[in-house]
Amino acid sequence: KKENVRKIVDFLDPLDVSYELYLEGYEKILVNRIDDRLRESMFRNVSNMVIVPKEEFYKYDTGKIEVAYKDCVKDELMKVVEANKSDDYACVATFPGTIEFMDPYINKGVAVANIQERLGIKPENTIACGDMENDIPLFNYAGLSICLLNGSDATKKAADCVTDYTVHDDGLGRYLCEKVL
Repeated sequence: KKENVRKIVDFLDPLDVSYELYLEGYEKILVNRIDDRLRESMFRNVSNMVIVPKEEFYKYDTGKIEVAYKDCVKDELMKVVEANKSDDYACVATFPGTIEFMDPYINKGVAVANIQERLGIKPENTIACGDMENDIPLFNYAGLSICLLNGSDATKKAADCVTDYTVHDDGLGRYLCEKVL
């Protein structure tokens, strides 16, 4: 909701982080600045990113606010995030150097549950794979949950098993071929 966007942007703005508000998937993304990570993302996703003042962020409801940070500001950022916890939004790590704020009732698990219901698939007939905290809700709707070797500690702990290889070494493919197929 707009009011939550305002809260989040206001406590992020003084920090040395980049933040993005997704309006139409990757079609229109509002950003506070464009750095090397965002340039690469724009190229990879063919994204339309627009630099706007923070007040522009306040006008929109959104699916997520993505925040990128450098290691040197991680501790400061995490303190600010902890001090601004709210039941109105969830904050999860999505990959190293990135966190996302989103509606706490919208996540990958909810999406999979909807797909399972529409297709008549039971959770026990579903395999879920992930590597970061935003994947943990997905594991709740799977008969088998797999974390990649390079995944976060929290995600490894939540998964039924961990691969012997990272995502860069085709960890999921190798695991499925060796253990499932």
